[in-house]
Amino acid sequence: MKNFLVILVTILIFTILGVALYFGLQKAENLPVGGDSQVIDSGQIISRGVIVTKDLLSATSTDATSTSMNIVGAKRVSVYGIRGGVMTGTPVLSLTATGIATSTATTSKPYFDYIRYSKLIDNVVNSNSQTLTRLETKGLTSTTTLLSMDLEHDIVPNIRCHIGAVTAGDVTCRVIVEY
Repeated sequence: MKNFLVILVTILIFTILGVALYFGLQKAENLPVGGDSQVIDSGQIISRGVIVTKDLLSATSTDATSTSMNIVGAKRVSVYGIRGGVMTGTPVLSLTATGIATSTATTSKPYFDYIRYSKLIDNVVNSNSQTLTRLETKGLTSTTTLLSMDLEHDIVPNIRCHIGAVTAGDVTCRVIVEY
């Protein structure tokens, strides 16, 4: 009888743990488990190898600056400028990135001050991979424009997207991050 109770309690414990794990994974949107994990400041945990897509600006028809996106621990970041609607003129896409706070008023937020990010890698043909074209701004002359961030040489905690010179139509700034 004693062995039967031990077995029954063990089965009950494993059932409860299994159900908790199942619903925990559902809550985390089925992110992979295991390996190195990256903690994001919103409290969300993202595992290595996960790709996150986010529209920082969605179909904006005026000059605009997005809210920030935390990219701490990112291996690669691609930025897409997507033109929509009937477009006249050439909208311009750029990023700002947080650096270390430089004033005493912002020391409580160590990554507060935004600076222009001047190392966007353009999607152009290069004869030598070490002479990649780096930009601060990019005119969106085609329907979809792809830029990448140079994270080999930089540690960037947060980014914001800027769209300027929108005269007609709408523009989306989509960011894809691999952790």
